[in-house]
Amino acid sequence: MNENDDKIPLPPPQVPPDIHARPASARKIVGVLSMNRAILRISLPTMAGWYLQIAFNLVDAFWVGKLGPAALAAVGASNFALWSIYTLCDIFSVGSSAIVARRIGEERYQRATEIAGQIVPSVLIGSIIVGILGLLTVERLYVYIGASAEATRYGIDYLTVILLGTPLLFLSMWGESIFHANGDAKTPMKIFAAALALNAVITPAFVFGWGPFPRMEVAGAAVGTVFSQAVAVVIGARVMVRKGLIPNELRKYLPSLKITAKVMRIGVPSSLTGFLFCVIYIFIARIAAGFGDEPLAALAVGHRLEELAWVPCAGLYMAAAAVVGQYLGMKDRKSAYRAGWRSVQFGLIIVGLVGILYFFFGKYMVLPFSSDVKVLALGAEYLRINAPALLFMATGIILTGAFSGAGATIIPMLITVPIIALRIPLSIYFAKNLGYAETGIWYALALSTVIRGIIMAAAYSRKNWLKKVV
Repeated sequence: MNENDDKIPLPPPQVPPDIHARPASARKIVGVLSMNRAILRISLPTMAGWYLQIAFNLVDAFWVGKLGPAALAAVGASNFALWSIYTLCDIFSVGSSAIVARRIGEERYQRATEIAGQIVPSVLIGSIIVGILGLLTVERLYVYIGASAEATRYGIDYLTVILLGTPLLFLSMWGESIFHANGDAKTPMKIFAAALALNAVITPAFVFGWGPFPRMEVAGAAVGTVFSQAVAVVIGARVMVRKGLIPNELRKYLPSLKITAKVMRIGVPSSLTGFLFCVIYIFIARIAAGFGDEPLAALAVGHRLEELAWVPCAGLYMAAAAVVGQYLGMKDRKSAYRAGWRSVQFGLIIVGLVGILYFFFGKYMVLPFSSDVKVLALGAEYLRINAPALLFMATGIILTGAFSGAGATIIPMLITVPIIALRIPLSIYFAKNLGYAETGIWYALALSTVIRGIIMAAAYSRKNWLKKVV
């Protein structure tokens, strides 16, 4: 042997790779993709998923409508309860997304996975509490609305099944937020599409008792929905484990009070804001109903058509939250700030095109929902008045997503809550005091949207939210 043999450097010991330390391109999108591509990678599949949801809601309404107007009214009246449940899901979804996205930006992939597992028990407990509270109040909802005895019976059957499946709904929405925080919107969209397709196939079988299935009528539509959600949750969980987004060992799902508290501090303000939107809408509907059935119908149609503009904003909200969160994890505050505005720019282009349709072709957009002359006129007027406000709606919603990605949800809550509460006195003042009748309500809604967008942009521009520690 040569006397220098003992000086030959040995290779470093081989350490088993961490299964959660996936390549940056798999879980981290900022700094890997351009800002524009990162935003579009999250927003476009999310938009597609929401538009699919709208399409399949119409399919469900089609089958339920075959049972008669009372059945259709029951399912339609349940929208308030469902909307409320969706907003309560935000307690866990928004907070989880902000924290996980920050860890991904820091390239602490294993920690992001551990945090996701520690949140799951809280999601389940929260969903069970919401489900129980819903079951205790479901009959009162229909009594408050003033539904007929037949519609109330159908509605209780429908919502009881939906509320029993609340844990599945919470897990589904929470899982989607975890995918987004990891820079993946295509996978949940595909799972969502498959579940919706399954729902469309099995719902009529449960409703009408085709083949081996019993005839369940309206409750059958709810069973189809819950069954489809169960399939989506199982598939989603398997994919998340395989991708390393959640742990693959049960012992890593032990709850953490510290993480739960942090999630709720971020998520509760966002959830409260969304819940108040639901409540305020009920009051606005009651004001409109005071002028007759036609204004109430026009408000309902206008609200439904606003989904065309709301969906792109929601997709870009999700994108802004994920991208801003990851940039802040990289300690790149400048890019995080720019990402919020870039998301808004995309939103303004899309909703601007929708606004043109509202302004010039509103009557034709209302026509598929009603052929009543007065409803057509009032609905078209609603869309025309609110068309310019869509630009401010997009600004408000998307910047709220950017705030959420930073974990600074208190700021948009403090802006949004008083402004949406202002809709009630404004509607009364414009409609009754100034004598604009139902048109005054349309102006009040548009004005409050404009005010919210302006104040949100001003608050975002201060940049103090960029220092939020998550």
